[in-house]
Amino acid sequence: MKSDNAMRKAYTYFLIAMSVMASSCSERLEQADDSALISLRAAIGEAAVSTRAVSKAEAFKGTVATEQNPLEAIVLFSTEAGVYRHAPAGPTYLPCHSKVTFTDDSYKYPEKYNGFNLKYPTDNATVYCVGMSPADGEWEISDDGRYARHHIDGNDDLMFAECREGSWSNHFEPHLYKHQLTWLKLCVYGTDSDVDAFWGSIESLTVESKDSLIISLSDGKASFSNTGDSICAFEGTHQLTATLHEIGSVFCAPALEYKITVKTRKAGERTIVIKLQDLGGDELTDPADAAGNLFVIELGFTPFAIIQGECVLNPWEYQDENLYLK
Repeated sequence: MKSDNAMRKAYTYFLIAMSVMASSCSERLEQADDSALISLRAAIGEAAVSTRAVSKAEAFKGTVATEQNPLEAIVLFSTEAGVYRHAPAGPTYLPCHSKVTFTDDSYKYPEKYNGFNLKYPTDNATVYCVGMSPADGEWEISDDGRYARHHIDGNDDLMFAECREGSWSNHFEPHLYKHQLTWLKLCVYGTDSDVDAFWGSIESLTVESKDSLIISLSDGKASFSNTGDSICAFEGTHQLTATLHEIGSVFCAPALEYKITVKTRKAGERTIVIKLQDLGGDELTDPADAAGNLFVIELGFTPFAIIQGECVLNPWEYQDENLYLK
């Protein structure tokens, strides 16, 4: 009996050892086949600049993501050009909607699907990939996989990377993420010491904008919803002085002009229309020219119930603002 028990224990230990060895071999095989694994690299493209706190725009700064300034992106993979559905199937686990976080300029693997890495097809078939940032869970992909949509709330610097193609023998080139919205900085000042008698303090600033960005995933073209929204750029109490103060910063749908509503304690609400200008001082003629640009809008309050508006095209902190993600 003791001999039988010893044999059974030995056999049990043998099965456990074989299981561990099989698991280890499987992991080594997965690691040894790195050439098949999909990885990405990125960076941010040139963004020239023109021109609450409820909405506070936070632009992605720099040409390379870092640990302190990471870029998180939603990445869509497909084996059909222009169509990005989420229906992962082994062994490649494509097509798939995934996510990647860039913290430097090296290649990064997208998140696994149910523990499995995304892979290039072994028959060298083409894989297509587009990217969107931020990865905030707010991007809506249409049921047919052809369009992506995101609400414009004034806070988010929405970026999109057009399609890159890759295969087993020719991996993805770096993705170029481009800013899709227009960045507005709102500054105010009083033209002389008598402005307070008429206006009083500023209580709010709102900007009219289209409420959604829509991206065609087949060609990367941006469009915007037909419905508008009021984005609150400032809410509180700001006393006018002769010094120029920035009190609001928002991202809006690109446009040729913006309606800005000012509410003051003594004069109530007033609306002013600001037309955007290029660096030469000429008015823009194509809304697309406002995309990816920063416009500083200066509102001067006079004691004669007039708000003087001026648009200044300023460069962003970095002249090369499109992020290439690998």
